[in-house]
Amino acid sequence: MAYDHWNTPEFIVVRLHKIEPVTIDPCSNKQSIVRAKTEIRRPKNGLKAHWTGHTYVNPPFSDIFPWIYRAVNEVFSKKGLRHITLFIPHSPETKYWQLIYQLTPAGSRRNEQVKTAYAVFPQRVRLNKAKIKKGEKFISPMVSNTVVYIGLYPEKFVNAFGDICTIITNWTYPTCGR
Repeated sequence: MAYDHWNTPEFIVVRLHKIEPVTIDPCSNKQSIVRAKTEIRRPKNGLKAHWTGHTYVNPPFSDIFPWIYRAVNEVFSKKGLRHITLFIPHSPETKYWQLIYQLTPAGSRRNEQVKTAYAVFPQRVRLNKAKIKKGEKFISPMVSNTVVYIGLYPEKFVNAFGDICTIITNWTYPTCGR
């Protein structure tokens, strides 16, 4: 079973806020540094929360699929959500990656304004494991992750992440590494 309390690294949080301040983090924990306006923590279920504005999702690694499904469908529902940024393990052979590949281009045809972009890092990203018990301290193994953007303002995503990684999009291939 995968561990579910991996915290987003600071260098990614800084770039998230360059896109736009994070409105909601439905997968938060006590040690999160995302600084979202609304943080949903267990035992509450972030999948049942109202997502709006700039939603950031670093899902529980043991059950990623329902978070990806919600994210993909939420953006295309036109319910006030401008964009979702996901921080997920880069595992293109999984069901959740197949869902992203299959639904985002199809969704973009339903709503031409919605775009998808992927920030692919040139090295593995070290995650901090949240302390759940007193005295507990963990550092993750280096994990290959990707930041996925689905939303209306992909140029903000490219500007925030393009200087540190390769950006792949479903609409064009922007110049990176500025």
